[in-house]
Amino acid sequence: MEAMTQVAATLESTAQLPPELRRLRFDHSAGHSPRDRPVTMRVAAVRPKPGVVTVAVRCSTTSFQTDHFSAECVFSTTR
Repeated sequence: MEAMTQVAATLESTAQLPPELRRLRFDHSAGHSPRDRPVTMRVAAVRPKPGVVTVAVRCSTTSFQTDHFSAECVFSTTR
C-alpha cells in the first residue's frame, strides 16, 4: 500500500500523504517464486481526473498480467 500511495502522490504532484484509499483489493498473493529466483514488482498508475489516481501492483511471477493489489487513491483538496 505504501508503494501505491507514493506512486499516486508522484503522479498527482503532491506531498500530501496519505491519500484516502478506496476500492482497496487484495486479489492475488504476490512475490512467491521458485527458489533463488528474484521477483520484480511494478506499480501501474493512471490519473483519470484531478485528485484521483488508480493504482495496481503487478509482479513478474504472473508476467505482469495480473493485478495482485489495487486501489483508488483520492487526494482531498480540503486538507
